[in-house]
Amino acid sequence: MSNVDDQSSEAAGPLQARQLLYARGMAIVAIPVFLEGRYSLQSVISRKQFTVNAGKLQRGLQVQFPDKHNIEIIEVRKSE
Repeated sequence: MSNVDDQSSEAAGPLQARQLLYARGMAIVAIPVFLEGRYSLQSVISRKQFTVNAGKLQRGLQVQFPDKHNIEIIEVRKSE
C-alpha cells in the first residue's frame, strides 16, 4: 500500500500493474473480510468452478477473464 496517488509520477507502480494485468485479460480479486474456511467459486460466464480457502481470498486471487470478455462475474459460496 502506498500513500502516493496512482496517477502521480512518484507512484510505485500499482496503476501500471493493473493495466498490465488487464491487457493480459486478468485481474486480482481480494475480499479481506471472509471468515475462515473453504469457499467454492464459479464463473457466471464460463461456468468454471474452483475451491479456495479464506486466506487466499483475503490475500488476493488472480482471475483470468473468459475468452472474448473483458469482465468476469464470480459467484462465491461457503463450502460445506
